[in-house]
Amino acid sequence: EGGSRGTEPFDMVRTRDACAQMDGLVSTIAERVASRSGQVLLRGRCLGDAGVAAVATNLSGVVVLNLSQCSFGHAGAAALAAALSTEGAAYLSELNLSSNKLGPAGASAIAGALVSAPRLARLNLAACAIQDDGAASIGDVLPRAMRLQSLNLRRNDLSAAVCERVVEAVRRSQLTEVSLAANQADEAVLASLEGVLIGNALQAAETSCSLRGRGLGDGAANAIAEALPSLTSLVSVDLRGNNVTAAGVDRLREALASNSTLTALDIRGCPAADTPSARHLAGRLVVNRLHRASRADAVRVAGDRGLGDEGMQEVASFLAAGPPVAALGLQHNAIGPRGAAALAAALPAVTELRELLLHSNGIGAAGAATLCAALPPHLTSLDIGSNGLGDAGARAVASALAVNDSLVELHLDYNSIGEAGASSVLSALSNNSTLTSLWFSGNDASQSTVDVLKAAVKRNREAAGDQDQCIYEKANEPLAALEMPSVPFTPGTCLFADRVAELSIRSYLQQCGSHALGARGQVVLASVLLHDPGRSPSLEVVSMGVGTKFMPTEAAQSDGPHRRRVRDSHAEVLARRAFLKYLYAEIYASLHGSRDGALVAKPGGRFSLREGATLHLYVSTAPCGWASGGGEGCPRSTPPARFELPQDEFPALPDPEQLALGAARAPLAKGSGDPGAPPGCIRLEAAGQAVGIDGVSLSCSDKIARWQDLGLEGSLLSLLVDGPLRLRTITVGRKFDHARCERALCSGGHSITVMQAGLGLESIVAATQGCRAASAQLEKGDGDESLTWALGDGHAVRHDGRTGALLSAGGGAPAVAGSQLFIRLNEIRQCQGEEPFASYADAKGAASRRSAWRKGLLS
Repeated sequence: EGGSRGTEPFDMVRTRDACAQMDGLVSTIAERVASRSGQVLLRGRCLGDAGVAAVATNLSGVVVLNLSQCSFGHAGAAALAAALSTEGAAYLSELNLSSNKLGPAGASAIAGALVSAPRLARLNLAACAIQDDGAASIGDVLPRAMRLQSLNLRRNDLSAAVCERVVEAVRRSQLTEVSLAANQADEAVLASLEGVLIGNALQAAETSCSLRGRGLGDGAANAIAEALPSLTSLVSVDLRGNNVTAAGVDRLREALASNSTLTALDIRGCPAADTPSARHLAGRLVVNRLHRASRADAVRVAGDRGLGDEGMQEVASFLAAGPPVAALGLQHNAIGPRGAAALAAALPAVTELRELLLHSNGIGAAGAATLCAALPPHLTSLDIGSNGLGDAGARAVASALAVNDSLVELHLDYNSIGEAGASSVLSALSNNSTLTSLWFSGNDASQSTVDVLKAAVKRNREAAGDQDQCIYEKANEPLAALEMPSVPFTPGTCLFADRVAELSIRSYLQQCGSHALGARGQVVLASVLLHDPGRSPSLEVVSMGVGTKFMPTEAAQSDGPHRRRVRDSHAEVLARRAFLKYLYAEIYASLHGSRDGALVAKPGGRFSLREGATLHLYVSTAPCGWASGGGEGCPRSTPPARFELPQDEFPALPDPEQLALGAARAPLAKGSGDPGAPPGCIRLEAAGQAVGIDGVSLSCSDKIARWQDLGLEGSLLSLLVDGPLRLRTITVGRKFDHARCERALCSGGHSITVMQAGLGLESIVAATQGCRAASAQLEKGDGDESLTWALGDGHAVRHDGRTGALLSAGGGAPAVAGSQLFIRLNEIRQCQGEEPFASYADAKGAASRRSAWRKGLLS
């Protein structure tokens, strides 16, 4: 009970003789209220009319005022009414006068002030004995009380006729919440009021409307359904925690036939949330999403929508009309054999479809047989990983492969396929020369059989012969063509994610063309991008990293404190290290006046990121650790019936209690492994156990989460750069669990928007976008060679991910190693006239404030 400002809460102690002492306390009340602002909560204080009058004269800065059960009458109400229209109550938005004896006269006084009250939005007059005359006075002014949104008239002994009169007044007002319960209004009047309020809420909403937790039932669903045809701008309605049944949901679904703009309708916590009706509704909402999506964006808008077979049938009906969809993502949707059959029947009509993502469903062997028998000749990429196919499903796939000459990429990973099923696929490949990419990890076949499968696919890839030319052409396309300065880059949108992905991949092809030719695009790539609208409307790749390796413990220990080796050569870590190198170069250039860069000089020899500039990360795979899966308590997908966001946004996180904290709860380290942890990771009791211990490093998921807390700049650069420098967004390639990824990379309250890259990239580009499935180890990009590049470098630098040393120059220290970045720091200190640090440890010790912060976070 206090204010948003002030050091102590305003709490007037209740005593038995408080009313008797009121005359002496009036001046004290006035003084105490005047010293507070924000919330003043006096519920149950025996103020009387005099005390309330004292409060009324001192409302400056008060936003919420609670005078419930304060023993005052119409005189106190009149004093409040007089104050409401003055500048003294300019900030008051919520007023609770319930359980006082205002009577009709008091209600009439308050009514007279409602029109002129500058910000009053919520008024509670429950149990105020206002009777019919008082309620009529309130009702008469409601159409003119333009700011009032909520009114409580419960328990006022109002007649049915006056309740009807109030409802008609509400119909002509802006109110979205009104309570007439515990009066003489019958069910029909209350139902009419509910419909009016919903109509008001929908009309007042611009793009989204929240009706969460209001006890609404099927009558509300009917009211929404009736309004939908005229609501052409509304894209999201929140009905969570209400009483809507399957009948109400069916009515909503039917109404969507006349509304193509609503793409999000959240019914979690309603009785109908986990019913066939809810899944049909989910399908209709996905259809609207697909209507609004561009030709390529359909890969993003239909995944993880709780479709089930019923929802898939709705989507299939839409697809049967032949929409211009190039890539379709239906992953994580609990689709079974019936849904797969509906999809198979519709696929031939979608003549532009090239890529179909169905991973993490449950189509089984029967669904695989139906789907593969109907594969259209224009489909080039199919992902049916994690679908419980077994050997029978693999045989169905093999039958299709034997006669298919269009499929280039096929995902069969994590399907419990044994020797028999793998042999069937291998036999089919003897009659198939077009399949050049096969994902088969996580199955039950022997490694020798898997190796033979890989060899067969490799032969097809080498025989194709045209991929080298594709890489060459991409590597020589100018990046300027991708900048598109006429298109606004809004972080969090599909366009932004696509530009981040495409610029990153094209930059890799241009800077590392020979590596791309050798790896044939099968790499794990990460990059840091700068969006600096103050200098240019376009995005700029400022650093890149390519790699998957981590130095063994003994090699890391031999390097000791010298920091001459790069101990962690995962792509995300290398991109961040190259980003540090870029920042040192920016500071050096600024000191010599040779460039107006992203960093601006500040007093005291420090620098800061230019105002308005933002940093973004691209990763072609889900970062290792909790973001890519594994560990108890991390579900594979978010709960069903999550239909809450418009098409041009990305899925929101589920409720915290429905998803484990991931990195923040159970830090992981790269190491020999724990059966319950993601591949290549071990569990730590605390993140601090990975600090200062050679050969132990946090997983990339945990590192990114801690970069968000501590800043990308690290300890050494914190001596020069104001931080923390945090990422605004992460764009991840295909096939990842969005909710888990976003949750794992968010730590300490510093959120990050995780986005999915879309289609629109050619085969070599798409190859670099493939990412590890949940709990899966990539089959691609697993070489020892690692690359780093920073803006300004003439070429990318290669080093061995196993040794952390350069592949050339006698195995020296890479430019992004700690020892080399330490040299850059001392060079800048000398330019500033400062003494260089004697050692790396001394420099880290000088960053004492950040070190203390880091220690507290990781302990």
